[in-house]
Amino acid sequence: MTVYEKVPAHLWDGKNRIRGHLTLTSEELIFELQEFAKSHLQMKVPLTGITRVEPFLIFSHIRKGLKIISDDGREDLFVLEDPLRFRNMMFRILDRKND
Repeated sequence: MTVYEKVPAHLWDGKNRIRGHLTLTSEELIFELQEFAKSHLQMKVPLTGITRVEPFLIFSHIRKGLKIISDDGREDLFVLEDPLRFRNMMFRILDRKND
């Protein structure tokens, strides 16, 4: 498994946020909690299960959100410094997988 990008990020529910790192690999998207970095606690989303990746505004005006929508209907909201760059990297990897 190749790691393409690892960035500081927050998992967000619209009010609360959990600090961690978002890692993009050749197979999955992984969110690791900063406070539990040495534990096995993490969230993994297989790239093959992602149906949409959308930017979103935080508090209606800050462009730092990235919404990941899975084929099972789940949505994960992340706050990161450059969501469009991260999204574009995801698209490039997904395009390679579809070739």
